[in-house]
Amino acid sequence: MDAYLDLVLPPVDDEDEDTLMQMPEPLKTPALQLTSEGTAAQSDGKLTGKVLLVGLQGAGAGYLLTCLNPVDDLNRLASIDLPDQTRQPSRNVVGDNCCFVYSLKADPAVLVAICQYQVDAEMAYAWSNLLMSSVQVPRVIILDTLLSSSYKLSETYPSAPLLRCLYTQLQQRSNAIPVCPFLECPNIVDGAAAALLSHCELSNIAASLFVSIQTGISPDVDTLEALDKVSVLIAPLRGKASRDKYREVCRKLESKMRPESIYL
Repeated sequence: MDAYLDLVLPPVDDEDEDTLMQMPEPLKTPALQLTSEGTAAQSDGKLTGKVLLVGLQGAGAGYLLTCLNPVDDLNRLASIDLPDQTRQPSRNVVGDNCCFVYSLKADPAVLVAICQYQVDAEMAYAWSNLLMSSVQVPRVIILDTLLSSSYKLSETYPSAPLLRCLYTQLQQRSNAIPVCPFLECPNIVDGAAAALLSHCELSNIAASLFVSIQTGISPDVDTLEALDKVSVLIAPLRGKASRDKYREVCRKLESKMRPESIYL
């Protein structure tokens, strides 16, 4: 029998054997770090509230930072760190490479997640699952950006302000206030926004995704202003934004996207 195996199987030298014995590296995943306030605010291991407001990199995060001051308006509960990410800054200012979860000081039942870094497609599921498994809310509102180059079915090149939405089935059955038209087929969303919406659909959570059109490399005033329509759904956001504030935030976002700010 041994002779037969020697004829069928090629010999394995020590180097090949070492290679076969090597275990694959464990998949790196995001990590949630609670603050002392976040630990104290937990109930049954989760941050609980009546709604979670998520602003994703670009217009979503920029709009929330226009309306809400992280020092004056928010209590920091947690941070979400990407694998191999350097330490997050102590303050969440426009353009920082960070993601923090807050509660509103005026209404702690309103949770706010402001994510200013890019969540890559291969990390989107793990990132969204980590965020949603750390909170307990019946309602989620997601704010994101839609690049004009990706927008289909427009007779002319789309320009801001343009806002579109997608709902989970539970949200669609709730007869919510119509803020904007639905995102037309065959347009799709991907990344963190799609992963969050899918998680909410599977978990039977009423969730809304709002995407604002972006024509340049960074959001402009019109891109941010389009998202202000969502303020009718969240009282603490109403009347907080202005075009002057939008311009200030857009300048900061643009400075982070300039070629001299990008290192290869």
